[in-house]
Amino acid sequence: MRRLFWLFALLGCGAPTPTEPIARTHLEDRGPAQPRVERSGTTGGAVAVTVRADDEAALAIAREVLGALVEGDRPTLDRLLEASLLRTTPTLTSLSRSRAAVLTIALNPSRRTAITPGLPLDRLVLLDELVTVPVESLPEDERVVGLDPSDVVVEVPLTPEGRNVFRAMLPGWTEGGRLVVRAREPRLILGI
Repeated sequence: MRRLFWLFALLGCGAPTPTEPIARTHLEDRGPAQPRVERSGTTGGAVAVTVRADDEAALAIAREVLGALVEGDRPTLDRLLEASLLRTTPTLTSLSRSRAAVLTIALNPSRRTAITPGLPLDRLVLLDELVTVPVESLPEDERVVGLDPSDVVVEVPLTPEGRNVFRAMLPGWTEGGRLVVRAREPRLILGI
């Protein structure tokens, strides 16, 4: 009997080894998100890295929306935000809020006391560190029905000053925030 025990222990009792990584929970640190890139080149030769155009467009609309939030530009926000916005913090979920409800909070003067006129966006957001993540590469528990696999999530890292400003305007944005951007026309923010 002892020999059988050791035989099974050494062989792993015939249990299959996992072939896929175990899904992470929303409480785990996912690490820095990576943009979709195409690499070309050969060993020892020149290497080219190309960021896809839809990622650049998503970053552009994210910058525009973040700037409009800081400036309190309601017409721009009405134009760029979907009528019903998905919640993105702490995880992307199918729960939604109306654009009007989000803007009522974000544009409330009592929540904007830390914003001075002419405050540059780069003092609040680490613009060079904005990163896009394809919806299709999100963990299974964050893949919301209705989003197109080509839609992207823009990870928004905040400066210490930005954490104070955005935490007041967008509850849940503590260390950073996330925007979901439709990858096809018309490009709109689907989640905030």
